[in-house]
Amino acid sequence: MTEIADVPAYEIPFDQSEYDDRLERLRRAMEEQRLDGLILTEPSDIFYLSGYDTQGFWAYQAMIIPADGPLTLVCFVEEVLHAEARGLQHAGYAFGGDHIRMTVETVERCGLGNGRIGVDIWGRYLPTGVYQELERALPAELVDIAGMAERQRLVKSPAEVAYIREAAAISNEVMGRVYDTLRIGINDREVASILGCDSIRLGSDYFAMGPYVRFGPTMVEGHLTWQGRTFDPGHVAELEVAAVRRRYNAPILRYAVAGPIEGDLAVCAEAVQLGMEAVREATRPGAVGSEVRQAAYEVGTDHLRRNGVEATYLPGGYSVGIGYPPDWTEADIITASSDYVLQPNVLFHFVSFFQLPESRVGTSDVVLVTEDGCEFLNTLQPGPVAVGDKV
Repeated sequence: MTEIADVPAYEIPFDQSEYDDRLERLRRAMEEQRLDGLILTEPSDIFYLSGYDTQGFWAYQAMIIPADGPLTLVCFVEEVLHAEARGLQHAGYAFGGDHIRMTVETVERCGLGNGRIGVDIWGRYLPTGVYQELERALPAELVDIAGMAERQRLVKSPAEVAYIREAAAISNEVMGRVYDTLRIGINDREVASILGCDSIRLGSDYFAMGPYVRFGPTMVEGHLTWQGRTFDPGHVAELEVAAVRRRYNAPILRYAVAGPIEGDLAVCAEAVQLGMEAVREATRPGAVGSEVRQAAYEVGTDHLRRNGVEATYLPGGYSVGIGYPPDWTEADIITASSDYVLQPNVLFHFVSFFQLPESRVGTSDVVLVTEDGCEFLNTLQPGPVAVGDKV
């Protein structure tokens, strides 16, 4: 059995000075938009600003942030001890409690009852019904801030980058173990157990989503996972995991083929690598996200055209960092329409893959923008790998 990693017990992930700096930058953004306060419901935003971390985000929670003064967390009463451990002011509601009323009272207690308050109405953790009730109950003006807090998270501090490096090291290690274990006839549950259990033993927190393991006919059905299938000759396997350190995620996507890699699949595999190399060349401070994506798209599609292969190329990327279920993504910054300008210490997960009629092949990497270019954090061979009969 894999040894349990010697990972220190959890304390608050960052020095208080880092939290102070994050809050100061967020408040500058609030001032630019003439906001008296914020109501944040995304667990990633709450964790980013306070270190408050619980799987109890299934219950409504909201952080009230005035332009001046302490933060206050509205949470389910069972989570109050977590808030106290982080030194947060808090208001806990019980089973059957009125979390709307508790939020309204907390907003008023923070002096924001008649103010101009930013709310991310597109956030997945703010139900429409809750927002409508807050609108009715609060005399304050509620203003959509559309990811304002998330944008503060895109440029990472050195300490954040260090956590993502740790997560990437685990992701690379467990995917390498899968490569070593893959054989024709293996069951997808065995592969999933390596990606899941070994990640945890090596120091990963619980996953934001996945891991994903697909063989054969189901591998083209996005985000399905293990179903008790075996890896039979001719199958393509899609394998993806994102280990997590202190809620910082590092995904890795790899493919394997049960048998030789040949024909259209081989051409696509070559095009995948050309696309990734184009990303490496194009990524630098000042580059625009759409330019990076276009660099990959052009070389990849040109390679297919010159070899007479018809397939759909789907390159693109998104910022990674803090992630809670149901996913590990931040903002979509490497897309065909993105105008985001890259800066040092931005990290994004770039996925380069081709969709064929009955299969697909690709790879991915976590890319760190450096002062003069970029660094790929996934050190495992990009693949795909050809798998024979192993005993």
